[in-house]
Amino acid sequence: MRGRPTRPAGASGDARHDGAALPGAGPGRRSGQRPLEAGPGARPARSAGDLVSELPGTRWNITVDTVACIGSSMCVAAAPRHFVMDEADKAVALAGTVGPDQAVLDAAETCPALAITVTDAETGRQLAPEA
Repeated sequence: MRGRPTRPAGASGDARHDGAALPGAGPGRRSGQRPLEAGPGARPARSAGDLVSELPGTRWNITVDTVACIGSSMCVAAAPRHFVMDEADKAVALAGTVGPDQAVLDAAETCPALAITVTDAETGRQLAPEA
């Protein structure tokens, strides 16, 4: 820049910073903590999470029709935390009732035999596959 003395590559500018927190600076990412939200009753900021968030009391029932299942394993690929294949190469849900998880809906929607049904545990409304 015009009017400024040149420095060797990598040399710092006029401002000196030794890495210590600036006076009056609050906790933040540098100290390993997450930023805090402002205001009374503030809590640490959280990740947005999955596309489907769990509401209090919301649970889903997973049903696998083992007669209809053709053993494609697409459910295991879509939701490995929720499905495994048994010794007969049929899909098995690891838990009959789970909290909302987009991967469970994806598994039901991608099942080529439509052998997986996901319903709201409270209302019985079918969530996947879409009818």
